Amino acid sequence: MVVILLILGLSTAPPQQTGCWVDIGTKSLYGTYLQLEDLQRVAKAGECEIIITTWHVSMRPDRHSLMLWDSKNEVVARIHVEGSTASWEVWRGVDRSHILTDDPSREFDYAIHRTGEGKAPLSGDARELIRQNAGAKFAPALEGDSRRM
Repeated sequence: MVVILLILGLSTAPPQQTGCWVDIGTKSLYGTYLQLEDLQRVAKAGECEIIITTWHVSMRPDRHSLMLWDSKNEVVARIHVEGSTASWEVWRGVDRSHILTDDPSREFDYAIHRTGEGKAPLSGDARELIRQNAGAKFAPALEGDSRRM
């Protein structure tokens, strides 16, 4: 009975994708061009269903930031957390060909774009991957209201 429950639990758990989580580290500047370039680099290196890059900008040491691409749901999200406040941007309709071939100098020009504060509109698998790899660092973006800016 216990073995069956373990097998069922493993089959429903989100996949462990620790190789798809990349900490860029602290940068003096880290604009959209570099964010997209790093996201493309990780996407080209493997077949991750969800890719997340995190970073700090030295001028804002208390701000935690991440860029996420969820290939299954065709979503790109950028999230910033400072203290208990989260702000986010989400672009929908971003498939693998967009990620692999987009010119980073065009920045984010995807059609369906939303911004907000608080809980970011992410899939359950993306939320779980963030929790597994960042602990409570991005909690304000995973819990609470999802208010449109």
